[in-house]
Amino acid sequence: MTFMKQQFFFFALFSLAIISCVSEPEANSDKVGSSQDTRELVRAANTAIGPMNITYTLNKERAALIKLEADKATGLNQANLLIQYALEMLNGGETKIALEVLDRIIRSCEINNIDLNNDMGTNLKKAVAIAYMRMGEQENCIQNHNHQSCIVPIREDGIHTLTKGSKNAIKLLEDILSYNPNEQSCIWLLNLAHMTLGSYPDGVPSKFLLSPKYFDQSDSGFPRFDNIASALKIDDNRISGASIIEDFDQDGDYDIIASSWGITDQIHYYINDGNGGFEEQAKAKGLDGVIGGLNIKQTDYNNDGFIDLYIMRGAWMRWDGTIPNTLLKNNGDGSFSDVTIEAGLMTHTPTQAISWNDFNKDGWLDLIVVNESFDTLTFPTQLWINNKNGTFTDVGAKAGLSQTGYHKGVSVDDINNDGWPDIYVSVLGDANLMYLHSGKLEDGTPTFNEAAQFLNLTEPKVAFPNMIFDFNNDGKNDILVSSFRSKLNNPSADLSMNIKGRKTGGKTLLYINKGGGKFEEISSEIGLTEAIYTMGCNYGDLDNDGWIDFYLATGNPSFFSIVPNKLYRNVQGHKIEDVTFASGMGHIQKGHGISMVDMDLDGDLDVYVVMGGAYEGDNFQNAYFNNPGFGNHFIGIRLEGTRSNRKGIGARIRLLIEENGQERELWRTMNSGASFGANSLDMVIGIGKATVVKELQILWPIEGENIQNLVNLEADKVYKIQEGSSKAQIIPTIPVQWNLHAGHHDH
Repeated sequence: MTFMKQQFFFFALFSLAIISCVSEPEANSDKVGSSQDTRELVRAANTAIGPMNITYTLNKERAALIKLEADKATGLNQANLLIQYALEMLNGGETKIALEVLDRIIRSCEINNIDLNNDMGTNLKKAVAIAYMRMGEQENCIQNHNHQSCIVPIREDGIHTLTKGSKNAIKLLEDILSYNPNEQSCIWLLNLAHMTLGSYPDGVPSKFLLSPKYFDQSDSGFPRFDNIASALKIDDNRISGASIIEDFDQDGDYDIIASSWGITDQIHYYINDGNGGFEEQAKAKGLDGVIGGLNIKQTDYNNDGFIDLYIMRGAWMRWDGTIPNTLLKNNGDGSFSDVTIEAGLMTHTPTQAISWNDFNKDGWLDLIVVNESFDTLTFPTQLWINNKNGTFTDVGAKAGLSQTGYHKGVSVDDINNDGWPDIYVSVLGDANLMYLHSGKLEDGTPTFNEAAQFLNLTEPKVAFPNMIFDFNNDGKNDILVSSFRSKLNNPSADLSMNIKGRKTGGKTLLYINKGGGKFEEISSEIGLTEAIYTMGCNYGDLDNDGWIDFYLATGNPSFFSIVPNKLYRNVQGHKIEDVTFASGMGHIQKGHGISMVDMDLDGDLDVYVVMGGAYEGDNFQNAYFNNPGFGNHFIGIRLEGTRSNRKGIGARIRLLIEENGQERELWRTMNSGASFGANSLDMVIGIGKATVVKELQILWPIEGENIQNLVNLEADKVYKIQEGSSKAQIIPTIPVQWNLHAGHHDH
């Protein structure tokens, strides 16, 4: 085979779409009258998507078009098109068809004496190997799913009983490594494939064995969180999306809303039945036909005390991403109505990240929407000010939010302790942004100055989700922002190198707030050294010791990206400890939205994770990791604003506790957490061994006199705190006994 032919063959192997010319959509325009529902508009926008214009969805439709071209082609051109077809079928979930085509191509190469022991052949064999790995996942972890499926280190019920996929993958991976022993991604997958068969570590050739010590965290003392999502029948099996867990119907227990970004995927609404189980009621609660949504966030935009819902769409779809976002109003009984158009929020923008906060501190929640801009298509950041009558007005440009880019995350909190909310935006492929609140204009419009470079907060330049929280409990908010690139730019290869103790760059960064406008990046110092391709994340005090921990959902769109999600325990604000494998939360399917909430009302945070990747065939069951408890105390807080916004979003909370004879402070902000993920607005704060909160101070997000102090709150109680009241009301709670009716270990 000539060099030119090899190059063309190599190019075709990784060509996932044929890009055709498309016209630029009209940005940011209201295309319909107010009588229409966004459901109709979303369906129309989805119908208009050209399968050959995008990458991450409509894979089978795209495969069919490529197959038509292949049927008309001959020779090498046909082979290249068939490879594209097979890869699209793999992305679309049709793994067996993809394997038949790829195996046929390899046999043809062998018959024609085409050397495959080179880069071209490696990439072809890798495609076949990962297809076999995916077949093993589909047959064992999806079709015969159980509570240990795809949890690393894989053991017991997680070991595959149908072995063809992993065995064939091992043969191909060993073949590749025989002539390319430094193919790091294949080294990790070889070890993983042996795990799925129960033959790790003994069955792995010694020169490719990744040390079992990396996965041994038995000395951490961290208990295992069991995945009981399937037993509760809340294991939505689709692709990437997000979740919100709140008491939507206000009956005293938590419900789940989970989205999937598939363009025809119906949103799911699991109503807690009060008897230890859930019932899916999306259609009964007014959500029939509400589809899509890579990210979702909760709010109470109209101050009626009921949790409303905002759905984001269009991210990653570029020219075809101008799909409307949706605002859903809670009708007061846990049912929802689409109010997007009547609220004045109807736009066509590709959106992945938003945040609700009271930017002008008038007692009503406003909305910041950061959008994806690329090439010649520009979508400005929108700051929707609440008009207090159910409508909003965009003042983004007037407020100084002038930067555009491929915006992937936004978090809002007060980072300079001046009492006003600031805005941090992570950007994929450019400097990150830090908008400092600079007060209000005469008409009340909040204004901002961009200061990321001055504050040294621009890195990493290929950023994804971010979160603002007080890592070291010093009363100054810190910033964690993930990177989505390393020197290798391959999650599986990076993991192999990390296990070997080698650094690849591309680490997640933690900026500690030193005060006075100074931040210090300390990720290496605290032990955050690995390249972690974070797609979703969130934080919470899982062990109730008073220090905020965080969970990172990892991966990238590639099927080769089979790496564990990562859990880090905060060790007294000085360092972090990786407890991924001890906790049983090292799920190797791609993770996205993360919700931390005390689902079973026993005083500690449980974790719900929306699993699944970008391609329509990269689906997986959502996980619910049940917290086994740590023996520490807690205090639960539910805020009720009177002058401030009803849910108290943006309130700063300071707790003074005494533990082992020593006083210490804890600091929290009332919000839903990270930029991709939504915690409950019912806050659970761990207080370690303390049995009383000596002082509780709330800085309410409203202008004027806004500090509230309470004293001597008993531990292990949930309190409703109304703004301005001198007393906190105890909310009676009874721990839930889950009805694991599916059978905990059953498939």
